[in-house]
This record gives sequence, structure tokens and C-alpha cells, in this order.
Amino acid sequence: MRVKILILGGTAPTQLILQVLYCLGKTNKFTLHVICHNDSYSVKFSRWVSAFWRISLEPSPELMDRIISICKQNSIPFILPVNINMFHLLICHKKKISEAGIKTIRLPTKEIYELANNKKKICYFLRENNLPHPHTICVDDDLISHLERVNFPLIIKPSFGGGGHGIKFCEDKETFLQYTKTFNQEINPLILQEFVPGYNLGVSVYCVDGKILQYTIQKELIQKDKYDFTPSKIIQFIDDSTLFDVVQKLMMNLNWQGVAHIDIRYNEKTGEYFILEINPRFWGSLLGSYHIGVNFPVICCDDILTGEINDKKKHTGYYCTLSGYVSLVKRRIKDNRYMMDVKLTDSPFFDYLKDPLARFLQFLKI
Repeated sequence: MRVKILILGGTAPTQLILQVLYCLGKTNKFTLHVICHNDSYSVKFSRWVSAFWRISLEPSPELMDRIISICKQNSIPFILPVNINMFHLLICHKKKISEAGIKTIRLPTKEIYELANNKKKICYFLRENNLPHPHTICVDDDLISHLERVNFPLIIKPSFGGGGHGIKFCEDKETFLQYTKTFNQEINPLILQEFVPGYNLGVSVYCVDGKILQYTIQKELIQKDKYDFTPSKIIQFIDDSTLFDVVQKLMMNLNWQGVAHIDIRYNEKTGEYFILEINPRFWGSLLGSYHIGVNFPVICCDDILTGEINDKKKHTGYYCTLSGYVSLVKRRIKDNRYMMDVKLTDSPFFDYLKDPLARFLQFLKI
């Protein structure tokens, strides 16, 4: 018998919600119900969705009561959040959810979650626990007063945010001053971080009491422009015991519970791995992990519902977005041997065909 799950899409990007739906829907173990903040028709008309509600998910005392009411009216025993706000909501109301007889995924404490979601706080945490990270200045006052303490080039990033939004590469003082004029330091304090020559990696994990039980490590195959902080379009999944040990130490220090995605920078000059930040939510390459045999949304559910975690470990392979694959094809017109290991089956093309209406509506941005 299928288990009913209420997915709190919140204000998460449609693309991410559809990835979570696909990962859960393909197992045929769950009946999926979704709540979103807006009328996301591409989500509403997904083949995996049995019921859809649009409700305001702005924080309020009544919000959790309404979500619990929906669960009781529809006999839904399990809630799964997608984006940061929904994770935080469930963390803040763990007791109320439990008292209502409803289960949710494994979650860290409120204090640890808020620390991980704040780039400024996590920088202090890394420093205090002697974990590898780039030289960083957390700005608490006037930005200009810190100019004498920094070397260019550097990275400026806001304390809150994801997907590379708000991050700026500054080659010199002029670029720095121009960017900081447009930023509200009081609302979202800035962080100044040394630029590390090298490339980016990401480590996706599922933890219980800080111990990593499942993981994937992804490396960007095509290094992006130093001004581009958007997610990589073409990645390779690798196994790296040294990097795993670095991330394991981080998660143990946090006593982390559940899923997270950790951004890493590899220093090509020194051979060191630096922890950049933690994304305490589901992430944009979920389908990539699924393709190599690690289904994080299902792991989250199975751990709580059955007490079992799939320990299948195929940690290597390739994955690219559709636009990334199109770029490869164009490149291969000039060089027919270019990245031949990356194939169409390493993209979400055939996944999209299994949920055609939702993906068509997503393409139309409806």
C-alpha cells in the first residue's frame, strides 16, 4: 500500500520541486500531495501529483495548524519539505507535528539549522572548529573600513541566499566599491572571502547523528568564468576519500541530521579542499544523484517510515542539464571527440519524457 506524503514546495523553484516529485514518484511507493505558495501549474499537472493546494506560506501562527489540518483531512501521515523556509517551519514545530501523530524527515535542531543557513555564522563555526576554509572576513560594520585588511581579487557574498545569487567576484577596489553601493548591509550582512584558484565541488549527504550514511561527490567538468557563480551544467560524480573525511568531520561537529549539500573549493596550488558553505535543503542536482543510484528524497522517507536506508553505493558517473548537453553537442560539431563519455542518457531528457505535461508547462514558465 502506498504511503501518502505531503510535499511542502513553498517558494522553491519549480525545477527543484519537479525533481523531488520524480525521485519519489518513480518508486511507486508513495502517493504525493503538494502545497505551493503560488499556482505552479507545471507542478499541479505533474503525473506524480494526486492533489495540489495553493496556500500562502508566509510565516504566521496559523500556518502550521493549516498544514496539519490538510494532513488530517486527507489521512496524510508524512510531511516532506523542499526549500529552506519549509525546513525551518517544520523544525520550529517539531513538537506540534509529533503531537498530531504526523511524521516528517530527520531534521537538525533549530540552532544548528540557523547556523548552517547563515554564511556568516558558518564561517565563524569553521574557524572555531579548525575546519578548512578560505580566509574570510565577516563584516559587522562599515565595509569600507575593511579595505586595508583584504587582498584582491576576492569574493563578496551575502550571509543569506542560494543558487549563486548576490555573489560577486571583485578584481580591484573600484569593482568592490561599485558593488557595495547597491547592497543593504543591514538586511543581509556581507562576507569578504579570498579567491581560491581552482574548481568547485559539491558533496550531498544524508546523516544520522552526524554520521554520513549516504553521499555523492560532484565535480564541475567545465570550469565556469570566474564571474559566474550559478550551478554547474555538466558534472562528474567521483569518489574521493580525502574530501569525504573533510565533510564527515564537519557534519560530526554539527551533529547533523538529514540532508544537506556542501559547497567545496579545491585549491589547485596547494591541493587543499576548502569548505565554502552549507545548503541545508534539497539541491539542484538531485536527479544527478538519482542517476547514479542515490535517491535522497526516498532515503529521507524510508529512514523514518521503515527504518531502512538503501546502502547502494554507485558513486561515479556523469550528469548534465539539457542546456549543458546542447552546449556539448555544439562543441562536438567542431571537435567530434569532445567529452564523448557524457551521453544523452546522462541528462534529464528521458526523465522529462516521463512527465511531459509538467515539463512542457515548465518550459512555458506557467
